[in-house]
Amino acid sequence: MKLRFLLGMVLAFAFSTGCKPFKKTPKANNGYLDLSAWDLKKDGNIKLDGEWTFYPDQLLTSTEIQKDSTGHKPTYLKVPGFWNIQQDTKKPGLGYGTYHLHVKGHFPSYIALYILDVGSAYKLWVNDSLMATNGTVGKNAAQEVPEMRPEMRVIKTADEMDIVVQVSNFFHSRGGIWKSWSIGTTERLLHQRDVSIMGNIFLVGVFIILFIYQMFVFFLRRSEYTAFWFGIFCLFVAVRVLVIQDRYIYVLFPHLSLNFTYRLEYLSAFETVVIWGFFLHTLFPSEFRKSVLRIFGVTAIVEAILIIFPSTYFYTNLLPAFQLVSVIILLYYLVVLGLALRHRRTMSGFLFLSLIVVLIAVANDILYERLVINTGLFIQHTAFLFVIVQAYLLAKRISKAYQAAENLSAELNMANINLEHKVMERTSELEAEKKKADDLLLNILPAEMAEELKTKGRSDTRSYGSVTVMFTDMVGFTMISEQIGPEALVEEIDHCFSAFDRIVESAGLEKIKTIGDAYMCAAGLPVPGETNAVDIVHAAQRIIAFMEQRKKEKLSKGETPFEIRIGIHTGPVIAGIVGVRKFAYDIWGDTVNTAARMEQNSHTGKINISGTTYELVKDHFKCSYRGKIDAKNKGMIDMYFVEE
Repeated sequence: MKLRFLLGMVLAFAFSTGCKPFKKTPKANNGYLDLSAWDLKKDGNIKLDGEWTFYPDQLLTSTEIQKDSTGHKPTYLKVPGFWNIQQDTKKPGLGYGTYHLHVKGHFPSYIALYILDVGSAYKLWVNDSLMATNGTVGKNAAQEVPEMRPEMRVIKTADEMDIVVQVSNFFHSRGGIWKSWSIGTTERLLHQRDVSIMGNIFLVGVFIILFIYQMFVFFLRRSEYTAFWFGIFCLFVAVRVLVIQDRYIYVLFPHLSLNFTYRLEYLSAFETVVIWGFFLHTLFPSEFRKSVLRIFGVTAIVEAILIIFPSTYFYTNLLPAFQLVSVIILLYYLVVLGLALRHRRTMSGFLFLSLIVVLIAVANDILYERLVINTGLFIQHTAFLFVIVQAYLLAKRISKAYQAAENLSAELNMANINLEHKVMERTSELEAEKKKADDLLLNILPAEMAEELKTKGRSDTRSYGSVTVMFTDMVGFTMISEQIGPEALVEEIDHCFSAFDRIVESAGLEKIKTIGDAYMCAAGLPVPGETNAVDIVHAAQRIIAFMEQRKKEKLSKGETPFEIRIGIHTGPVIAGIVGVRKFAYDIWGDTVNTAARMEQNSHTGKINISGTTYELVKDHFKCSYRGKIDAKNKGMIDMYFVEE
């Protein structure tokens, strides 16, 4: 049943990416391509494949070719193709030359040309107009700047097109126009490119998400090396998709050099094969010999060294050897899966069939890269199916583990239900007591200080550059306290200060302490704020309003009311906790003393603020200047009453 399910997925994938019905298309012959019978709008895009005229060791323009001033008889090269493996050129991989193709047909006013890999720099003219360049074409390695970026150009056409391409290669072991170039209507080619971009972005996104997810699984459970190697495998596949064919890595990182990205392309191809082996070993350690895995690991290191350190020309010559080693490794994986299948290991059937599909795709891509066939690269699409199958199998494996854990948990719960109830009850009691303790601590200290005290057993003092401090004082407190009993006095003080607490809390201020009939609070700590001065003046106005209302209530009963005066100042303070017993949060500094002087020099029912605070709130409140007033031990200070 499982094998039939995977086979169905493979067939669905094959149909979704399958080839269109064969239709004979025109091919270039002896440097000439006749598209008179081909309608780009109706018949679609067409590749400029076939025999192009080639002038070895010459960098010619269209004018020079038309004048036949080369002095050399041209040869004909197949495009796509490598000039150093076509027998009629006898040209080495390093060198330069000029390609020429004459195209005749009936074209729309504008068409698009899609240009893929050229090894390793080119300059393109169409009808004597320079259309595109990749890198810098040169006659030696010092002059050349290699580059391989896909390009799309819109061309204003006539019935005939003269295409001239100067190509130089002092970078790679193979030179020439490697990939098929396509022409078509602008809309069709753009659509083709956009579909390709969306498909590849989708693939990269899937692989990256799988990588991140598997890394989370591994970091949360360090013994889960299956998830680790699968995640690394997904990352390498994502890189592979970015660096091949349309090379979307240049969209993300446009300034990357070809020297770097080409090494990345080779590494992502051959190292990925070995990385998957490490993943496979974690699944089937009995079938996958550890000694063989070590050999593959050493092979991967050697390949990486040969790719990273020598010149590009050197390691690209080793491509057939790299490909042979990769195929041998994959065949060994197939043997391992065959043994696992015979031993009826979980997931072996799915992996066996999916690896066969990968081997087919690898064979196709090797033949395509060597220009034996011209089908295109399939490995990125096959890798998607391959990775999805493995992700499904890993998810199934984890699901079984969770199911087993749940069953065991259920059995333990049934066996220990009485103990569990007792633990829950005790835990509930402890949590309730803990909440009481936490609430009590939060009533004494700010949340930040309370958390630090619980965590570290102590709290460090902190400096704050701008804090606004408010003092309130009951006017005539001593006289009133002599007229009423102590219980009534404490009750009234408690009533007023409780109201102050609610106002301070709703304004986001921090209550510091009460001293007798004085109430002290601050704004801008423990969390600094830009509006602390405005916030505390608003709170002061609400306190004044509360006391006025309370005064009316007391007078209506024939009782003597409290009246209040308030002082506010802004400046730096130091805040924290001192001592180890009966600790309390407090603040120190000249700002506190100055705020106290503001209160002492205030009037009944008034809010007296310093010049410093005034500068911070003058755009929000109407204030009246009182002039410079002599404050005890402070000298002359600018003071203001907040009117409204």
